[in-house]
Amino acid sequence: MEYLDSIKSQSMKEKVLSGEIHINTKDDFKLPKTQYIPLITKNKSALYRLKVWLVDNHFETIIEDYYFYMDWLPGKPIIKIPRGFVFNGASIHKSLRFLFSPKGILYAASLFHDFGYEYNTYLTIDNELYFRLTNRDRYDKVFRTFNEQVYGFGLIAYITWIAVRIGGYTGWLSYREADADYHKFFVIK
Repeated sequence: MEYLDSIKSQSMKEKVLSGEIHINTKDDFKLPKTQYIPLITKNKSALYRLKVWLVDNHFETIIEDYYFYMDWLPGKPIIKIPRGFVFNGASIHKSLRFLFSPKGILYAASLFHDFGYEYNTYLTIDNELYFRLTNRDRYDKVFRTFNEQVYGFGLIAYITWIAVRIGGYTGWLSYREADADYHKFFVIK
């Protein structure tokens, strides 16, 4: 368990060793446990229902803290996506879903990418900030590298990374304007 060196807290190490916490790695990982958030269309206008049907993605809530050992990042951190985080998988326009599914191979990488975009940081297993940036480059690179390292898709990772670089700018700006507060996730259990 090479990743044990990335954990500072003795109590967290004990939880990992006892199996209470599962650390996902590029060679052994499970998808996060989520709960679907239904799209409410009843009693809405026909135009709104059409927009939901044609364009909108559904969202999910992470219902259990999710940990991933990212040995390709500096310091080889275990990144934590805390329960309560809401995301929509890969934000793929419905017209392109015949090529890429929002719940397919891009799903797990999108989780880390979306958290980074929204909060402009990552949390470690010890509830510390991993880094905070002024631009989105590192989060986009995490998305690409995750797909390369975990799934072995070099070309697909590169193509989808280009799409994220082109299409992600407005999302990044909207999150920076909202300045989402990551502090709500600093709950010590």
